[in-house]
Parts: sequence; structure tokens; C-alpha cells
Amino acid sequence: KRNFAEGYLKSYYNFYYRKFQNEESRREAAIKLFKFTDLHFVKNKPKEEVLENGIIPAGFFINSINVSLSLNKYLWAEKFIEKNKIYLSELNHDEVYSTTKALIHFHKKDYKSALYWFSKITGKYTQLELNRRIYTTIIYYEMQDSEGIKNQLNNVKTFKKSKKTNQGIVIIINNFLKYFNMLMKIFNMDKNNRREEVMMFKNKLVNDKKWIMKRQWLMDKIEEL
Repeated sequence: KRNFAEGYLKSYYNFYYRKFQNEESRREAAIKLFKFTDLHFVKNKPKEEVLENGIIPAGFFINSINVSLSLNKYLWAEKFIEKNKIYLSELNHDEVYSTTKALIHFHKKDYKSALYWFSKITGKYTQLELNRRIYTTIIYYEMQDSEGIKNQLNNVKTFKKSKKTNQGIVIIINNFLKYFNMLMKIFNMDKNNRREEVMMFKNKLVNDKKWIMKRQWLMDKIEEL
């Protein structure tokens, strides 16, 4: 039997991130998701029909936090985590909990705290390890720590070559690194010579049909340049 909550969130989450092309539509979808999660997991104790054998799936848990953070619902996100962490599987409880705590601090731009929580992720689960490495690279960019960026890029490349990293993850990494490396190249250019490169970057990113992890962040950073 398909879990209702997981199916509901996956369908809208994909629509929210991959289909909607404007901010108004994305926000509308996020609000629908948020209201569903708030009703079934915060305002009320979750019922069996929105659980999976008594457990909240890791993807649902993390995606619920992502959606709430897109609406700047920081306190709600904390409440959701603390109220529902008992429904996480014992197999991934610590990894998922640390990931969601890190995401909150990242969105609040409390990068040192975000690094602390990301450091608690052990690499047991490939998808969570991917998130950790990409977000950590981004954090060092935000902190303007060139040595940290260099180390993280090397770590990402090592992770990409790992035997446990499947081809799908490799593609996601390559898509992100393509634009992150372009961003770094432009960042290190003389400000007076950036204009043409910035326009080319934006045009490529907008027209790239592939799924690019942290696409909006990349666009925001190039706008700053």
C-alpha cells in the first residue's frame, strides 16, 4: 500500500522544484505542501495513514523542512523536527536529524552551526552525503574561505569516484560542479571584465534543461557579481 504522505509530498515537491518556472507558482505550491504537513504532523499527532509502518520516511522529513524553509518558517521547522523525530527510523535517525538541523542553520546564514551539524553526517547514506558535500562547498563560498572551497572540491571529487556513488549521483555532482567552477572563474576575474562572462553564465543556466542542484543559489550568486 502506497504511503499517502510520501506520495503527496513527492508529487508536489517535484512539481515545485522542477516544473514551476516563476516564483509565484513555486510559492503557491510550497504553501499547499506546508499546510498539509502542518495539519498532519504539527497541529495534530500523525495518524497511521500518513506514516509508513509507523515511520516518517527520510525523504518526506527532509523535504518538509526544505519546503518550510523556502517560506522562512524557521521556528516551525524546529518544531516539526523536535515533535516528529521520534517517528524517524532507527537506521537513519541521526543522519536525517543532523541534515535537517544543518539546513535550518544554512538558511539562517549561521554557517558555523551548519558546518557543525553537517560534520555529524557519517556518509552512511549516499544521498545525505551528497547534500553534505554540496552544501559544505557552498558554505565555504559564502564565507569566502578559498582554502575551504579548494578542500571541499577535492572532497567532492573523491566522493564522486567512490564505489558506492552511483551514476545518478555522479551526474548530479557533474552538473553542479560545471556551474560552480564557472562561478569561481568569474568571481576571480577583474570586475571590469566580468560582464560578458556573467551574461553567458546566466543564459546557460536558464536554458539548461537538466536538473541542477542549487540552481537558484547559483543564479543568486552570479547576480551578485
